[in-house]
Amino acid sequence: MKNTILVTGGNGFLSMQLILELLKQGYFVRTTLQSLHKKSSVLKSLKANHASNLGNLSFVEADLTSDEDWAEVS
Repeated sequence: MKNTILVTGGNGFLSMQLILELLKQGYFVRTTLQSLHKKSSVLKSLKANHASNLGNLSFVEADLTSDEDWAEVS
């Protein structure tokens, strides 16, 4: 069983590359977004780059500059 990996800033270029690779390797990925309104554009970009295992991807809305959201993310 593969672990769940947290990738912060899921709509950034480097984060998306990391998410693509982790999903390809079969990991479960949880990623943060400042707004869940960005989720559809992230999914669109991942699909355009032939992402596999999108069912292993989950999103959390979080402002990681605040201590309040870290508990929900982890």
